[in-house]
Amino acid sequence: MERRYAVFIALSLAAVLGSQVMRTILFPQAEEPPRVADVAAGNEDISKQDKTVKKGEVDTGDSPNASSTESDRLVGDQSVVGPSSEPASDRDQSALSSSPRRHLSLGSLEPDGPTGMLVTLSSRGATVERIELAGEQFHDQDDLGAYIGHFAADVVPEGCRLSVVGDGTPAANAGLKAGDVLVQVSDSTTPDPQSLTAVLARLKPGQNFPVVFRRPQGELLGREQTVEVSATRRPLEVIRPEFSTVPVVDVNAGFHDPLSFRVAIASRDGEKRPEDGEIDGNSLEQKDWEATVADDQMSIEFRRTLSEGLVVVKQYRLVTAADNPVGLVDSDRAGRYRLQLRVSFVAPQATRLEYTIDGPNGLPTEGWWYAARVSRSWGSLGVRDVAMRFVGEPSNLISGLTLTDEDAEQSASAILNEKPLSFAGVDALYFASGLLPAVEGTEIPQLAEVQSVVVGDVPEAARRKLVNVSCRLLSSELQLEPDVPVTH
Repeated sequence: MERRYAVFIALSLAAVLGSQVMRTILFPQAEEPPRVADVAAGNEDISKQDKTVKKGEVDTGDSPNASSTESDRLVGDQSVVGPSSEPASDRDQSALSSSPRRHLSLGSLEPDGPTGMLVTLSSRGATVERIELAGEQFHDQDDLGAYIGHFAADVVPEGCRLSVVGDGTPAANAGLKAGDVLVQVSDSTTPDPQSLTAVLARLKPGQNFPVVFRRPQGELLGREQTVEVSATRRPLEVIRPEFSTVPVVDVNAGFHDPLSFRVAIASRDGEKRPEDGEIDGNSLEQKDWEATVADDQMSIEFRRTLSEGLVVVKQYRLVTAADNPVGLVDSDRAGRYRLQLRVSFVAPQATRLEYTIDGPNGLPTEGWWYAARVSRSWGSLGVRDVAMRFVGEPSNLISGLTLTDEDAEQSASAILNEKPLSFAGVDALYFASGLLPAVEGTEIPQLAEVQSVVVGDVPEAARRKLVNVSCRLLSSELQLEPDVPVTH
């Protein structure tokens, strides 16, 4: 009997070791792509891409001299920022009035805050850059360095200028503000975002260290000041910027894939959007919008004027328990992890248009190397897959791996009047984020189709299941009457 046990144990160990050897041979570990902070070796000023959404809810976060005429080069089905190739156009009057680059935030990382999250937004395309969850129960499992906040920092001669400082972050708690210039962190100088990232990676959560900074006084910088900052662990980001499936710490320090919730004009008065770029005079994704923060600090409104006076307005608003969000969550969680988005169109003359809204992307991938997800149809799933459901129908998952197949047809589902869309978004290993269209009132979106898309480039074979995906909603054709706004 004892001999049988020994043989069984030996065979089991041989099987396990053999499977590991075969896995190494068949699926070699790919080299990790360089982080975005290391890609831009020349302190280049990088911009972002963008997304937008109709009135609905998202379930679950300034460089003044940035060029507003940059366009994108295609990467996969999307794009990253590159040198401008867009010719000047008399029709595209909006290019002449492009606003300065801004980064703004809503919410807080305070654990007892009413919204449970910190949302960072970009004026480029009026998009969501990242959403960080507040509280001690959610942390990034891969970044073990010190966290004091995400700043979208710009390079100036004196150091790193902070474009945004989110409420409840260690930097904000220590008294740092947007516009401050970091000169030194701990015992290391920070001449650029890459240096700042490297310094924080060497430090540990829970450490207290001095930060030397200079605060603007009018058009000049004041004298050096020092504050003590208490670092924490990096919070978990349900939405984050990426490049080649690698999280981006600072969007101003290198390339990145398109950001979440972009909006674009799909057609206007019969003119369709080209495959490469946007309709001339109707650029939304690659332009900086005017931004206004509400007095109560609970919402931000972005506005952009297109050719012939067409005005597009996009509003992000945090939802709290007091808003009673139509019973979609339990009472003890009502309002937390919710962001309401509203899009309005108004034109001085009769206009016909269709628009698209992209959903969230950049969801967490922790644990991807050991994960094996199987769909209800027994097909393989990626780490992040597109999820959707129509009224009266079961939920449907579109595998991210399927979307990477060049021979596969584009995944699109028509939205019928009798079976409207309940939600569309991205389902990841442990978290999900999606768009919930309004179901009552006068602002129910008129949607025609929901598509599943790859964001950025398709990873190489060894990392293919990490592919970044999202949903894209296409509206029905809207008939705008002169000076009568249409809001969704």
